[in-house]
This record gives sequence, structure tokens and C-alpha cells, in this order.
Amino acid sequence: MSNVSIIAFTAVGCRLAEKLKEGLVSENPSVEMRIEVYAPARLASAEGVRAVEGLRAWTQEHFASDDALVFVGAPGIAVRAVAPYVRDKFSDPAVVSVDERGQHVVSLLSGHVGGANRLARVVARVCGGVAVVGTATDLNGVFAVDEWAHDQGLTIVERDVAKEISARLLDG
Repeated sequence: MSNVSIIAFTAVGCRLAEKLKEGLVSENPSVEMRIEVYAPARLASAEGVRAVEGLRAWTQEHFASDDALVFVGAPGIAVRAVAPYVRDKFSDPAVVSVDERGQHVVSLLSGHVGGANRLARVVARVCGGVAVVGTATDLNGVFAVDEWAHDQGLTIVERDVAKEISARLLDG
């Protein structure tokens, strides 16, 4: 099962978040998903989504329990919200930011192992936007050892070796 929480900060963002919820389910029909949409209390009831009293508490709770967080708003909001909880790319959830018009979808955290790069591409497809993925292996079309290991159900125990493999592959 995949747990995804989407938070929006404007009425326009809430409508996009609902579209994303529907789109993520239809893009992944074989995956059992729990997707919830949240917004500040001042918007939540009017937009038909779950209310958030404070972003800090919401982020702390969902960062610890969810597989992915999608922030519908400026990337800076997402970065500041998750910063206190970021620990390790092998255990942090995927974090993606999408502007409220769905034009730019940024993979911010846990791109390979957490699946943020994949999620950003799916969100971009649903929105008709562009995924912004900055990992070197993705940009260069090179095999990503950490992503491959995760997809195989394996755990990398020698991280320095994995980094060296990636560096060598990127160097050709």
C-alpha cells in the first residue's frame, strides 16, 4: 500500500490537489493507495478537503508515516516544512512540489529510493506540466544503482561503493 498526502494552500491549489488524487489512482490501478488531500482550516471545508491547523505539526506527522508528500505551492514552502525532519535518502519519504497551476513539478527529496522522481513524472502527466528532476543519473540517462536496488527489494549496505559505482557510470 502506498500512503500519499497532498497539501494545498489556496483554493486553486485544492482543486489541483483533488485532480492529482484522482489521477494518481488512475495512473496506478494495480497499487492499493491511500491518498488524502489537506488544506489550511480557512479553506478546507469550502474545498471539501481535510483541515490542517499547523503546517509544522502536519509535516512532522506525515513525514514520519507516509510514503510521499506532495506540496501544491512554492517549493520553498515544502523545503522549509520538511527541513527539520530530513534524515536519510534511504528512509525519508518522497517529497514533491507542484505549483498551483500544475506547470512545474519538482522532485525535492528521496528521488530514487523514495520514488520522488517517478512521482514527479506522474504528477506532471496528470497536470500536463513538466517534471523537474535534478539527479545526475536521471539527467544523463545512466543506471541508478540505489533505485535499482530498491526496486529489487535489496538494501545497500556499502553506500560508499554505491556512490563510487554511480560516479564511475557518470564518468563513462
